[in-house]
Amino acid sequence: MALALASGAGMAQTPPSIDRLHPPGLTSSDGTPAVVAVRNAGTTIHIAGQTAITTDFELGSDAFEDQVRLALANLDHALDAAGAQRTDLVFLRVFYVVDPRVDRSRIAAALDSYFGTEPRPAITWVGTPALVGEGMLVEVEGIAVAP
Repeated sequence: MALALASGAGMAQTPPSIDRLHPPGLTSSDGTPAVVAVRNAGTTIHIAGQTAITTDFELGSDAFEDQVRLALANLDHALDAAGAQRTDLVFLRVFYVVDPRVDRSRIAAALDSYFGTEPRPAITWVGTPALVGEGMLVEVEGIAVAP
C-alpha cells in the first residue's frame, strides 16, 4: 500500500493550470505572453530543435517557407510522440539564420497560422549566423506540459 501511494498509483491527478501572463512593464507582441506559469504540472516535455530535416536525414527543402512549415510539422510529430498537443506548449525558442532569404515576419505569420486562435506559448527569437546543417534556415525547440 505504501508503494502504491508513494508512486501516485490510484491517485487522481489535478490537470495543470497554465497561466499566460502579460504583466505591466514587460513587452510582448502579437498576443504572445511574456511569462507562462505552470502550476500542478503533469508531464514536462522538452523538445529538441526541430528543423526541416526528414527521417532520411535530408533537408526537406531549400525554400525558406517550406523549411518553416516542415519544422513546425516536426514539432507536431514530437508533441504527438509524447502524448501532447500544441495547446500544451508553454515555451518556444525559434532560431533563424540571419540571411537575406529569411524574413522573420514570415516565420511569425507561420506561427500565427500554426496556433490559430489557440493560446500561445512564451516565444524567444534567436538570430544566428548558421544552424548545424548546411542549408538549414529555421529551427524550433519547445517545452510543453501535458496532463
